[in-house]
Amino acid sequence: MIFQKCCTWKQRGIILLILCFLVGLSLVWYYSSTPEGIYYDRNIAAEYAYWVFKDGQVYLKTPETTNFISTYAMSGGKWVTSSASSNEHTVVKPSLFGIRIENPTTHTNDRFVPRCGFSWMFKQKDLRNNGPE
Repeated sequence: MIFQKCCTWKQRGIILLILCFLVGLSLVWYYSSTPEGIYYDRNIAAEYAYWVFKDGQVYLKTPETTNFISTYAMSGGKWVTSSASSNEHTVVKPSLFGIRIENPTTHTNDRFVPRCGFSWMFKQKDLRNNGPE
């Protein structure tokens, strides 16, 4: 009732627009601050396989299995994965739409991997090379 008395429809629209902007901004900040999430990687041989980053651990999940692959943590201001089976480290750069996985020494197999909800947006070529257009 108080809201109806003090604001016109135009003012309510402006307030709603500002609130939507703030919610969107907080989502962008949250999703670009941590790699936690589910990512679809077309480079995996299994048709329905995807990466799961959760609670500092990385899993490769298929319909039949869930395999622990590595751990991830913040190190020197960057997200870094440490392989369970080798001494290999990769740098993970999260964003709202996915993660960029980079090998800091050789830059071989550097790729962009979209979050599961956004995988339809990116072409196969983009996933293997430099990320989204």
